[in-house]
Amino acid sequence: FRFNIRSYYFDRKKFDGSESQAFTIGGLAGLKTGYFFDHLSFGVTGYTSQPLYAPDDKDGTGLLKPVQEGITVLGEAYADIRIIEGLNLYVGRKEYETPFINGDDSRMIPNTFEAIVLQGRIELGKGSTGPVNGSKGPNKEVVEQKEDGSVLKFGLGYFDRIKPRNSDEFIAMAEAAGAGVNR
Repeated sequence: FRFNIRSYYFDRKKFDGSESQAFTIGGLAGLKTGYFFDHLSFGVTGYTSQPLYAPDDKDGTGLLKPVQEGITVLGEAYADIRIIEGLNLYVGRKEYETPFINGDDSRMIPNTFEAIVLQGRIELGKGSTGPVNGSKGPNKEVVEQKEDGSVLKFGLGYFDRIKPRNSDEFIAMAEAAGAGVNR
């Protein structure tokens, strides 16, 4: 289970003389099942951001829908298929944290995506063989464990739609990027 309560106060005076202001409360509630048959899991998460103080003439904070309306949305509903240990296929609506596709969780509700994604991780450098205490000679070599290793993370996916952080609807990724198409 995941449960998080948040509040956020935002007040910005822009260079054009306009102002954006809101004080909100909200958060998330979600759950992810264990793996059925060691390979299939499901997850759901609902998000909300509700105005405590939000003047209509001070819209634009990114905390609420346009004209200072509250948001309640089922942002995540996905299946997690564990192919092998360290390699998973995610299908559905989910938040991702990668360098280019991420939740941008700097307001009340993160961006979530409708996608099919294969993600994996390989742990590197967990151990090496070599002499202990500088000893040389036959039978003096043992496995020396390193405390930390490197992890190679990789992924491949098709992202079709995004739910922006101040919306309760998923829109085409092209539309979110500013393209004049819906694909």
